[in-house]
Amino acid sequence: MKRFFNKLSSVIAISAVFAAHAHAAGGLSSGTTAVTTFNTWLFAFIGIVSISYLTFKCVQLAGEKIQWIDLGYAIAKVAVIGGVPVLGAWAYAVYA
Repeated sequence: MKRFFNKLSSVIAISAVFAAHAHAAGGLSSGTTAVTTFNTWLFAFIGIVSISYLTFKCVQLAGEKIQWIDLGYAIAKVAVIGGVPVLGAWAYAVYA
């Protein structure tokens, strides 16, 4: 239990330091801009990786290395991975 409280106090101290830096760096507007920029970057990165993965699976299908069901699983995986950031943004909008 002592370890937990030591880690908790460390997290509180670090968050206090970052809060002071955020205030000195421009406050809420610059933080909001940074989060928006990161969100845009994250969606673009996930999209590029998803398209690359599906292209790779389609090439494997054309070369008869996998079957159609494997491509279906790949599409389902991409749909789930693509939905995670959207779910996170929705949850942040609801609970923030």
